[in-house]
Amino acid sequence: MVLRKKLKGEARKAAKAEAAAAREFELALKRLRLTGGCTHGWDPTKYPADHDCNKFIGDVLRVFKESSKSRGVAGFAVGEAVSFTRDIFPDVWSDSASLEWIAAAFISLGTYARIHGEVYLCATAMGFSESLKQHVACFHVGSQPLIYTAKIDDLLWAEERRTVSYLKKRIPCKCLNAKYKAVKSLPKMYTC
Repeated sequence: MVLRKKLKGEARKAAKAEAAAAREFELALKRLRLTGGCTHGWDPTKYPADHDCNKFIGDVLRVFKESSKSRGVAGFAVGEAVSFTRDIFPDVWSDSASLEWIAAAFISLGTYARIHGEVYLCATAMGFSESLKQHVACFHVGSQPLIYTAKIDDLLWAEERRTVSYLKKRIPCKCLNAKYKAVKSLPKMYTC
């Protein structure tokens, strides 16, 4: 009887976590639609709503939210999201097209966050997107021998000029042109 109660409780927790992930994904889509319909180059209709890629994004956003409450450091959030999703979504991690679509989603979310001044979401979205792109380059394409964590760390701790420049180069729209003109005159700064 105790085992059955424990299993029911675990099932309820899993269902609750899945519902929370779905809510996070829907909230992210609503945010993007509120920016005038621009999704900054990402096509959210490529996969159906119940596809693992959308669940993946929702779970990562949930991990970001939980990590911001507990630690508040973007680097920890990215690391936790990578670890969490590798265990749950091995099929997504083995498909380079899915990972590139998800990386584009996080570039889009990072752009939205940068436009609206959400620094933590922008940093975590950029860092996670870059880690996905490097994973694809390293393990799927083979174009680089290692994952360069220094670049990911640089994005997580980047100042406004670096953030706007990085995002502007990766989106086809002109949503960041005004911000780029404003920060272009700032000096280039990198982490040591």
